[in-house]
Amino acid sequence: MRFSQLRGQRLSTLVAMEFLVCQNCAFVDEDSERMRKGYPCPVCEAPSVGGFPYFPSSIRDVLDMMQSAFHRGLTTPPFVDSTVGTPTQTADGSRLATIIYFSTLSDLLLEHFLREIASARDVTSPVVEYLLRETPYTRGRIEKLFPLLTQTKFGKAVSLVSNRTQRDYATIVTLAKDTNAKRNDLLHAGDKWAIAAGLPEECIDRSPELFELFASLHNEFVHPIYYNSLTPYLRLPDE
Repeated sequence: MRFSQLRGQRLSTLVAMEFLVCQNCAFVDEDSERMRKGYPCPVCEAPSVGGFPYFPSSIRDVLDMMQSAFHRGLTTPPFVDSTVGTPTQTADGSRLATIIYFSTLSDLLLEHFLREIASARDVTSPVVEYLLRETPYTRGRIEKLFPLLTQTKFGKAVSLVSNRTQRDYATIVTLAKDTNAKRNDLLHAGDKWAIAAGLPEECIDRSPELFELFASLHNEFVHPIYYNSLTPYLRLPDE
C-alpha cells in the first residue's frame, strides 16, 4: 500500500496503533490477539488484560498531522499530472510542513525509545530529564545518550536489528538523517529548494519503517530487561 494515497482514514490506525506491547515482558509486535483478555503472550505466556498500544498518542498525533499536511497540498482534477495520472503537490507550505512533521516524528520516536530504555534500567525521572535537556538535539542523543543507555553505538544497533529481522533499516535511518538536515536548512536558512519534489511523498510512504525500526530496537534492548526480571513492564491498577 502507498500510504501517500490513503484518504479517509488516519494513518496512525494502520501504522502506530498496530504495535501492541505485552504488559508483562514488554515485547512489542503486531499481534492483534493481544487485545483479547486472557490471551497468552507468545513470548512470556503471561495472560493479556487487553491491548496496550506501544507508541503514545503524542507520536500518533504527529503522524496524523503529517498525513493531513501532505493532503492539504494535493490538487484535485482537472489539475492532474498527465505523466503519472495522480494528483500532484503544488502548495509549498504543505510540502514543507510534511518534511517538518516527518523530522519531528523521528525525533519523538528516538526520545520515546530513550525514555523506555532509561526506565527499564531504573534511571530516575529527574536524571532522565537532565540527560535529555543536556542533549536536546538528535545528533547528540544518537551519539551520546543512545550508547550510554544501551552500551551499543546506534549504527551497530541498527545493523543488529536489521540482521535479526531481515529488514534493511539503514535506508530509513539515512532518509531520516537527510530529512532532518533539510529541515534545518529550511528553518535556519530559509532554503525551501532543499526539499526535492518527491521527498514529502517518500516520507509518508516510508513512515511505517520508522515505527518498525524503533519497535525492533525496543525488542532488542528493552524487552530482555523485563523478560529477565520480576518487574512487569506495566504496573496495572490492581497490582
